[in-house]
Amino acid sequence: MKTFVKIPLIVIMLCYLAHSTVIAQDSKYPYIGIVQTEKLRVMPNRGTNYREIAELKQNDLITVINRVGDWLLIKPPENITCWLSSQFIENGVLTGSNVNVRQGPGLNFPVICQISKGDNITVLKTIDNWVQIAPPDSIQAWVNADFVSYFSSQDSLTSTLQRLEESKDLFNQALIYSKSELSKDNTRSINFTDMFEKFYNIIDNFPDTIYAHKALFELESISNQKTKIEAELIQQERNSRVKELFSMADEFAQYELEKRNPLEIEENQIKLRYMSIIKEFPEKEEAKWAIERMSMVRNKLNEAREIQSQDRRNAFDQAEEFRNAELLKDVSDIDFNAITAKYRSIIVLYPDTPEARRAEERIEDIKQRQSYARIKVNPDQKSASSLYAYEGFLMIDNRQDAEQNLYYIEERGFLHKKQLCLFYSNDPNIKTYLNKKVKVEGLITSFNQDDIPILNIKRIQLK
Repeated sequence: MKTFVKIPLIVIMLCYLAHSTVIAQDSKYPYIGIVQTEKLRVMPNRGTNYREIAELKQNDLITVINRVGDWLLIKPPENITCWLSSQFIENGVLTGSNVNVRQGPGLNFPVICQISKGDNITVLKTIDNWVQIAPPDSIQAWVNADFVSYFSSQDSLTSTLQRLEESKDLFNQALIYSKSELSKDNTRSINFTDMFEKFYNIIDNFPDTIYAHKALFELESISNQKTKIEAELIQQERNSRVKELFSMADEFAQYELEKRNPLEIEENQIKLRYMSIIKEFPEKEEAKWAIERMSMVRNKLNEAREIQSQDRRNAFDQAEEFRNAELLKDVSDIDFNAITAKYRSIIVLYPDTPEARRAEERIEDIKQRQSYARIKVNPDQKSASSLYAYEGFLMIDNRQDAEQNLYYIEERGFLHKKQLCLFYSNDPNIKTYLNKKVKVEGLITSFNQDDIPILNIKRIQLK
């Protein structure tokens, strides 16, 4: 749809009225006037206390003879109804003196004027003893000056009528064109620019005609329709846009919710897309749907996370059971790789979870135990330079009767306790760590009868 810079209609109206006023001020009697009201009463004398003798319509042309106050004396219209008694007419000539001309065939009708003996009479119709005649020259016709505008001088009436006809043709053409454009199904293709130009052309070239005034009101009507259509197009674009955004948000949410791991679902991105609809189109139905979708996504995510949380816990508990069962075997029979594989599957399936982090700790522990197992099975491979670390609660074995105190690191589970390593020490500071969770590092020097490594402790620290 083309854009059009519109000149304010009030400016055009003022120019039109100013132009008409100048012409009226230069007018001389008699001149041609034009009726500017829907109905204009023609009176037999100045004033409103008389019965009208005729009625004029809007845009009727009249000959203005003179002006007295607020009243214009005009040439009597041809539609004035005049009656007189047939007894005063003989061969088309009036035989009576000062005969009353009435508005109807009867003495009860008002007198319009009087005519003199010898006047020629044109008979139009006869009813009983009354005849209707053409309006005589003695009739005076008056109209209110407020409802009549200057049209042209008598001398230029022909050229004025020609201009009126030209402006009428242009107005009708502009009217047909505008109706054709406004009837288009595709409102975007309506050429408002050409429509405005056609009516502005009439105002510009024929400002002294009634069709300039009509063009002005057509412009106002078209301008209002243009505003309405533009508003409808904007609304259509908003409707299309919100539907597109809502469809895209739904597709993205569906794609995310199909992910196996709920932790990988971009909940914030889903929320962001629905929130953009609510912020930009709060009045649309899609905004309500977006709120419902956000609630549904939240519930599904909570449900999926709860299910996954239970699955994680079950998987870790199964790995723990398998580990504990394997660690009860003789060191040469423990399947360290199988234990590691179970914990590694938890890390792969449930990354960035508490269970995954605990599984990583278990894998490190298994690696150390596997290293100890190799030393136990093949003592010649023991490396005095290898430091090993254990985490657990520091305990003291009071049953040992030796020069040095025997300490051990104990792993505590839900229903079990297990010694991880042993070491001897007379350092009194170590006792400050008793019954606390610590990490010890040292060299493996040997194993006891239960295959628990005995360390030469190098370092101890709280955890």
